[in-house]
Amino acid sequence: MKAHDLRKYDLSNLSPGIYFVRVSYGSETQSIRLIKQ
Repeated sequence: MKAHDLRKYDLSNLSPGIYFVRVSYGSETQSIRLIKQ
């Protein structure tokens, strides 16, 4: 399963809140926290 490429999404359509995005590359997985105001 490939990680989502955030550049393809229009973040302005999201409602305000905190989003967690999982990014996988190689054998590493990181969670990135996005805070939308």
